[in-house]
Amino acid sequence: MIRQLLVGVAILMVGIAVGYKVALPTGAGGYRQEVDSTISRQRSQPPLVARVEFRGIVTNNCRVAASIELGFITFGVLGGCILLINGIEMGVMYRTALAAGLYWKLWLFHVIPHGIVEYVGFLLAEAVAVQGGRYLWAILNGRTILIQRRIIVAALACYPIILLAALIEVYVTPFL
Repeated sequence: MIRQLLVGVAILMVGIAVGYKVALPTGAGGYRQEVDSTISRQRSQPPLVARVEFRGIVTNNCRVAASIELGFITFGVLGGCILLINGIEMGVMYRTALAAGLYWKLWLFHVIPHGIVEYVGFLLAEAVAVQGGRYLWAILNGRTILIQRRIIVAALACYPIILLAALIEVYVTPFL
């Protein structure tokens, strides 16, 4: 399972590097105002709006995790592509924030607190997809396998982790 996690981490890091490389920092002028207005909007929103936003974030992230896990049909390639695209988006956002002078404000207080937890859930889902792809390959080759309990536990464990990340994203990071 550790090898599968490392594969996911490597794919994510490649995506971040590619996103950082392709981002054009010249268009970062309006980025600072956009981030500042988003942060102030999040801090002033009533509890009902926060609950709706929380529901939307949890639903989206659970769909992403389920898509990654279902990537076992493609032997983990689908999940790898999803992680690569997310990495590219992070790299572009990082470079743009750096060019706009928002490195510490945006990343330290608004991305890292929930992002670390969120990506642990996504990486766990990718590890499940890769291992599931290995099981699928064994079945297609006529071997009988016994699915290990840790794979099932890992497949289910990514969802509470994603729930925790959404809680942090909606109820903690706007107030940092």
